[in-house]
Amino acid sequence: METKIKIDGKEYGVLYKGKTAKIYREYFNRDMLVDTQKAQMKFSKAIKNKVGTDEEDEPAYYVLLEANGSEFFERVLWACIKAYDVVQGKETEDFSDFIDNVVDYDTFVTVGIVVFEKIVFANSPTIDSESEDVEEKSKKKNSQLL
Repeated sequence: METKIKIDGKEYGVLYKGKTAKIYREYFNRDMLVDTQKAQMKFSKAIKNKVGTDEEDEPAYYVLLEANGSEFFERVLWACIKAYDVVQGKETEDFSDFIDNVVDYDTFVTVGIVVFEKIVFANSPTIDSESEDVEEKSKKKNSQLL
C-alpha cells in the first residue's frame, strides 16, 4: 500500500511493505504484524462490550482509539512515513522529534487510524479460502443429486 497524506498542511508519502515492518521492528523492538493483530482483537472486544450499552453508537474510529491508545497509531503512521522516505532516499525526523513537532495532534492520530485501517484491508484475503470453495462445490453437487 502506498498513498499520500497531509499533516499540518504538509504532504507526506506513506508506504506499507516489508520495509515498514522492518523499520517498526528495529525502532520500536516490536513486531508490527503482531501489534496489528492485537489492535484488531482489542477493537473487536471493545465493540462487543459496547453492544447494548449507551456507548453502542460511538464512532468506530473512537472505539479503535480507545481500545488501543494513540501511541500505537503514532508508531504505525511514523513507520509508514519513514518507510516511504527511505525508499525515496529522504531523511525522516526521529520518532520522538517527529511527534514533538506535530501541531494538529488530533488530526495526526486520526490519519494514523485511517492508515491502520488501510493496512488491515491490505492484509485481508482477496479470494475465498480453499475450504470455503470446496464446501460450496460439495453443496452444489449434493443439491444436483436430489
